[in-house]
Amino acid sequence: MKKFSFLILIVYSHFLFAQNQEEKIYENAEAETPAQMCGGQSELMKYLGQISYKEITKEDVIAPRKRICIKFIIEKDGSLSNFVPCKGEESVFEKCLIEEFKKCPKWEAAVHQGKNVRVSFILPISCLKFEF
Repeated sequence: MKKFSFLILIVYSHFLFAQNQEEKIYENAEAETPAQMCGGQSELMKYLGQISYKEITKEDVIAPRKRICIKFIIEKDGSLSNFVPCKGEESVFEKCLIEEFKKCPKWEAAVHQGKNVRVSFILPISCLKFEF
């Protein structure tokens, strides 16, 4: 009976370990092939250039941040999820950016050890210009 219980414990712990390995979220730089927007950095820059900050008013720009930052997860299928501002407090700028990235097309997923993996991605943006 002790052998049987020990065997069940080993099988169960292996199952839990395998499940945790599957769900690990890597930093994008850790992956052998990092995730990127389809088309690479130039496509990301084009996408950022097309974002409309309709909700931003002159009052929001009186004391603009020099840099904003959002963090999100790139899933195994290339979809984006779990958007959060890097500094904790969501400004109007981050809110607009997050809403636009929720509509973003799928990215090329990160690959690690021959498998698509989930990665976290930090997107800093600086020097925003607004014309009213």
